[in-house]
Amino acid sequence: MPTFDELIATDMTNTFLNGEFSQDATYNSSETVTLQFFEDGLDKLETTFHHAWCDATSVPSLANGDTFEIEGVIYGVMDFSKDEFNTAVNIFLQKV
Repeated sequence: MPTFDELIATDMTNTFLNGEFSQDATYNSSETVTLQFFEDGLDKLETTFHHAWCDATSVPSLANGDTFEIEGVIYGVMDFSKDEFNTAVNIFLQKV
C-alpha cells in the first residue's frame, strides 16, 4: 500500500501537473520542467504578479536568480518556498 507522501507525489504528477492547467517551461536555459503558471494583477501597485508551481524534485537546486522561459518570456526567480510535504514548490517570478 502506498504511503501518504507517495500518494501526494502521484496526485501532483498525474493530476495537477498534467492537462490544461500545466505547461512546459525551460529552466536555466537547459531543462524542461512542467509547471502551472499564474499571472495575477496587483491593482494597487498597477503591476502584474507572476508565480509558478511545480514538483520540487524537478528543480532540486532551485535558487534566487535562476530563470524560467515560459511562452517565450524569461522570468527570474525572486523567491520560492516548498510545501509542508516538500513535494511541491511555489516560485515567485519577475520578468527579466
